[in-house]
Amino acid sequence: MMPVMKFAPAPAALFRALCCALFLVLLGTESSVALADDSGPPIVNDADRFAASRVAAMNDADPVSRLLMLLEARKLSQAALFALAQQHPDIVEQAIVPRYTRALDWLDSLPPPDLHRLRRGEQVLRSRDLWRGEEEDMAVSIGTSFGFKEKKLLAVRAGPYQGRIFRVIVDSKGKGQNIDRGTIALSWPPTPERNEESRNTLAKYFGARPSALDQGSGSLLPLLDGGFEDPDSLGSAWSLEEAIVLSGVRTPVSDVLIDPDVYLDGTASVRVYNTDATRLFYAISQRVEVVSGMRLTARTHHRTENVRAEFQQNEGDLYLSLSFEDIFHNPVGAPVIARGRISTHTWEPLEVSANVPEEAAYARVAMVSGLSGTTWFDGTSLTLD
Repeated sequence: MMPVMKFAPAPAALFRALCCALFLVLLGTESSVALADDSGPPIVNDADRFAASRVAAMNDADPVSRLLMLLEARKLSQAALFALAQQHPDIVEQAIVPRYTRALDWLDSLPPPDLHRLRRGEQVLRSRDLWRGEEEDMAVSIGTSFGFKEKKLLAVRAGPYQGRIFRVIVDSKGKGQNIDRGTIALSWPPTPERNEESRNTLAKYFGARPSALDQGSGSLLPLLDGGFEDPDSLGSAWSLEEAIVLSGVRTPVSDVLIDPDVYLDGTASVRVYNTDATRLFYAISQRVEVVSGMRLTARTHHRTENVRAEFQQNEGDLYLSLSFEDIFHNPVGAPVIARGRISTHTWEPLEVSANVPEEAAYARVAMVSGLSGTTWFDGTSLTLD
């Protein structure tokens, strides 16, 4: 007679976690993240904060730099990731959501020479005949996540795209001579609107919403409507102030409006359109109260279409500026300027940093396009360094 085996009942929290995990598997959604249990968010200690600050201090001005930050973030503990999410929720989202982690696992499986090429900003193409071991497993995982059959997978490629994002693309044989493609976008530009979406996702994962820093390094200053979502933002949150006047004539004026059809994130941007006849060009500006001794960073993103210098226009008059004023709005010191690229291009960042001088009571963030063609600005922020 066989002995009767008795098992202790599983703890309730473990039972709930197992049920939750089973539900997610059955659901099969690509963007799901594991739900937190009743134990609450991770407890962050000083070591976690230090590890998070080391990653947060990395350069994030371009997609390759943001990818390097992301690869480093994947080495952090859960508590350190929660701490990092205060400043870089976008990076933490990509470090935990399966849709993105599959692509990162594939990148980690690449031979060192190809991984080095990616770190230098080059494109890499890995055809199926090159796949071996872990790389093959990761490539198949990406392909099947898009619904492609394993036997029809052809290649995986990766690299920065348009100076804005980093893409991992899987190719599969389609019908006839067609190629089916699945794309995973990584290292997108951090903007206030997109970061809020990331925080909503992370709240489900951690069981608590990582709040933006409200003080200290990395905290956002109260710049209103940096995404230009409010159709009445010009004239309320943002002011239009004279910036450039050609030949002393103030007409025709620059055409500045909220554009609901073109945007980096959210649902709108601000658009500036000029011609060779334009004589008065505006600065799209906003002031924020500051204290001397602060170090601030202003950032925006700009996109251009056929932007060029005509007649008396100056090629350098497409820029983001950070300047300071006293309590009477008189200038204190010279503005710090980051000039944008002209011609035609998709979204690119502009960033300036400066110390708040003595006697300054306000920081003034301004965007100017004093050139012919169309320029868009979006995702504007002011951060305490």
